[in-house]
Amino acid sequence: MRTCSDRFREGLAKDFSASIRWRTAGKAPPGNANHVTKARASDGHTAHSDAGITRVFADHYHQLGCPVQSDAQEFDEAHFHHVTARVAEFAALSLEPEHADDVLDVVPSVAEIDRALKQLACHKAGTSNGLVNELLKHGGSAFTSMFHCLVSVLWETECVPQHWRAGDIVNLFKKGDRADPGNYRGITLLDVAVNSTP
Repeated sequence: MRTCSDRFREGLAKDFSASIRWRTAGKAPPGNANHVTKARASDGHTAHSDAGITRVFADHYHQLGCPVQSDAQEFDEAHFHHVTARVAEFAALSLEPEHADDVLDVVPSVAEIDRALKQLACHKAGTSNGLVNELLKHGGSAFTSMFHCLVSVLWETECVPQHWRAGDIVNLFKKGDRADPGNYRGITLLDVAVNSTP
């Protein structure tokens, strides 16, 4: 005899399975309003192919990260050099043993990893590798123990996998001309494992 809680769990599993399927399919559900069909580059040409659109958006985001060349004398050169020197001083101090912070230098414990995993938000976008927060959050003690081993190795070696450093940029249309990359908000989706480390 099935109880109400059994039916509830089965319903959740079905919904969870459907959402995983969409996330791992590598594309959005049909009727996605954010699908870009053309993009206009800064030089005026319009790209229609996926590769061309990707190139236009990559150039757009690259330009966003570049400093603006301005003739205005608003930039305070003296303040910049002062801040740069202070940061260098603090960096040098942090390498000295008497200024080391033992609490921050210790590998996270299994309890800290477990707490970080339990605090992950559900129903968030997954990444191209198919992982979603729910898989890590409900992995149980065996997963927490294995993940702790991974975090310990990464902590000791001070190396992070390359794919953890990269993110997938999803372009969300705001308003205006759909061909203008400036009318999209770029949201970076990082690997789920990055968000779960304390």
